[in-house]
Amino acid sequence: MKTNGRILWDDGEFEGAVRRKLPILMIDTLRATSTIVTAFARGADSVRVVDDDPDPRGGEIRLGEEGGVKLAGFDYDNSPSTIDKLDLGRRRVLLLTTNFSKAYVKAARRTTVYAGSFLNLGVCLRLVSSLDEYSIYPCRRKGKATIEDSLAALIIASGEVPSEDDIIELVRTGRSARNLISLGNEEDVLFSCRIDLFDLLPVSRPDDGLFKLDFQF
Repeated sequence: MKTNGRILWDDGEFEGAVRRKLPILMIDTLRATSTIVTAFARGADSVRVVDDDPDPRGGEIRLGEEGGVKLAGFDYDNSPSTIDKLDLGRRRVLLLTTNFSKAYVKAARRTTVYAGSFLNLGVCLRLVSSLDEYSIYPCRRKGKATIEDSLAALIIASGEVPSEDDIIELVRTGRSARNLISLGNEEDVLFSCRIDLFDLLPVSRPDDGLFKLDFQF
């Protein structure tokens, strides 16, 4: 890892990076950032991440979950494998999740946020090699570290990429994967562990608060 970058292992470090307005690569592989990356791969114009149920904006496709279960009144679950089957054709997407939304909203008001996952691992590696200073934040589940996001952060920091089979084996042992599998969402776990399926980088800048594609990468 470059000496000008670091992994933010707890909320205090995360809040410090936000205060300093450092660019942050946020990782929530199960499932928010995997869903965001997949939405752009399927043609989305933008993704608006919120931390409560807002007044609807016309034409938005609403994705949402709580505790891994689709929210009533929303169009789809926070499910990358489901979104992968859609044609979003320049549609605007809204996303509300249990864990990622709160952290993202806190950061997005002050600094640039990138969406990282196994699905766009290669472009994440290119990103961190290009920035003068940056942070990687593996998102937390109910305040605790997750194996899937910690693993992704360490891979991006080191540049050492294991096989998909090894990633799946490790991720399946975690609380997030076990919860999703118990809810019948094993397809999301397997899909989210695929490496470099999409060569794209969603970025959110504080002047607009929306994820859009960063065409520089």
